[in-house]
Amino acid sequence: MREKKGAINIAFFNLKQINIFLANMSCWLFQRREPEKKVADVDEKTLNMNINIELSKAKQEEDRAVTLLLLGTRGSGKSTLLKRAQGTYGEILQRDLQVTTMAVRKQVLDDIIDLCQANKELSASDTSLQIEDEKCCQIRDEFAALFGKVTDEMEFTKTMSRNVKLLWALAEMKRTWKIRANTHIMESTPYFFKKANKIADPTYCADLADHVFLNVYCI
Repeated sequence: MREKKGAINIAFFNLKQINIFLANMSCWLFQRREPEKKVADVDEKTLNMNINIELSKAKQEEDRAVTLLLLGTRGSGKSTLLKRAQGTYGEILQRDLQVTTMAVRKQVLDDIIDLCQANKELSASDTSLQIEDEKCCQIRDEFAALFGKVTDEMEFTKTMSRNVKLLWALAEMKRTWKIRANTHIMESTPYFFKKANKIADPTYCADLADHVFLNVYCI
């Protein structure tokens, strides 16, 4: 009986010690985790503060930015006005010109495809727009087939640039452009078509004039 009682006491003693140990362990773990939680809270607060600072800076930049739409015929002084503004308010940032470079290539491709599609449709009822040269007709049809399929990843190649120059030399395409320009903003189209070969060059980088013609539209 004593042995049994002793065993019970030992078991009770062990259970009691275990409970004390577990209680102490819980307190120890809680104390160990508490600083980490505080650090995490501080990091989160710092991150939120940095985000708010960046958002505030972006809002201030946006508030200081001015967007202008300059209207007028060719030669009315739009480029001169922009150059004066540039001299007063600073140079165009290099990153802006890099964006312009990519946008110019896409616009040339968009415009030639648009004109080829328009010529193909309009020439069906207007003989003055019909292209007689078989090779040019084939090139026009190849561009027209890309209508609505252009993506940002599509490259404006040197072969495309030569075909643009070939088509733009045709009176029929210029007449098509005049008609299309009545319903679609294409004032800068002739300017960029003349530079098609240069624009297709991998080393091409847009300049101030390109930036002006891309961003200033006349209607």
